[in-house]
Amino acid sequence: MKSKITILVSLASFLLGLFFLMGTGTAMVGAVIGTSHDASWESAIGLVFLMGAAAMLALGVQARRIDDHFKVEENIKDPHLGKLVRDAMKHPETEREVYHLEAEMKKGNFKAGLGTRHLEGTNLNYMRGKKEGRIFYHQTGPNELEIVGICHKHDEQKAIDKLVEKYGKEKEYTN
Repeated sequence: MKSKITILVSLASFLLGLFFLMGTGTAMVGAVIGTSHDASWESAIGLVFLMGAAAMLALGVQARRIDDHFKVEENIKDPHLGKLVRDAMKHPETEREVYHLEAEMKKGNFKAGLGTRHLEGTNLNYMRGKKEGRIFYHQTGPNELEIVGICHKHDEQKAIDKLVEKYGKEKEYTN
């Protein structure tokens, strides 16, 4: 959303810059814009607006490239699952890996780490980090994911058992 606003402001600034430049004695020669020798304040303002527009456009396009593809929310209310999260986050390597997997999820990359697996009998999937981290999630809407569990690989089966018990009969999200 911010990138769209930045691009719109950039476009408005560009048009305002052109408006100020058109009122002055500027000349376009080939690919170079030159100003007349009797430079006025309008041409200076026009050039400032054009440079600002170029900078904002570059920022808006860059922000648009790194926008998240998925909205990811963490919703871990079960006390047993919460304990597994706290235990997992005590290990710096696991914590780092979980944050990396979550960032990749937001980008739409579900092949990060060792990839994704589905929990049979549920609408849940989980991503496995190459070393220790596990993130359990399900899709709640188009481009919306909800994280329902995080654990260390040593607690993976405990988390799976609890999640199957809790989410075993839920319907899957359909487009």
